[in-house]
Amino acid sequence: MEIFKGDNLQQFLNKVKVKKINFEEDQCKLLAFNLIKAVDYLHRSNIIHRDLKPANVLVADNLDVKICDFGLSRVNHFLDEFEVPNSKDARLALSQILKKSRRERRHSSKKRSLTPYVVSRIYRAPEIALMEPYSFSLDIWSLGCIVAELLFSASK
Repeated sequence: MEIFKGDNLQQFLNKVKVKKINFEEDQCKLLAFNLIKAVDYLHRSNIIHRDLKPANVLVADNLDVKICDFGLSRVNHFLDEFEVPNSKDARLALSQILKKSRRERRHSSKKRSLTPYVVSRIYRAPEIALMEPYSFSLDIWSLGCIVAELLFSASK
């Protein structure tokens, strides 16, 4: 495990709001770029974080970014959208599927079902609210919300 020196993005933005640190547009662009690169790296590795929010993004003094808290993340072995269970029977079927071995699930032709209870509400994508299938777009929505927060903080 690596020790990271810095704040999470939520703490960083709070410092910007109370003017403890100066946050210019160029710094905002660099921070947004680094965050986009980090999410791109996850998606290239077929990982959907499913809980991107400022509290789960670590920011160093030089504006390097690390994403943390992978408790809700999933590996997308199927490279397509996940179906969200919307009934009691579907949730029961999901629990039975999850009991199968990893190998059996990986080679299954069925789409994997995942819980709709992911992502903090303010960063939640419309697919989750509408109980529709989702994929990497879930993280992209959250990323857009975070970048909008960054731009808003830099413009003050």
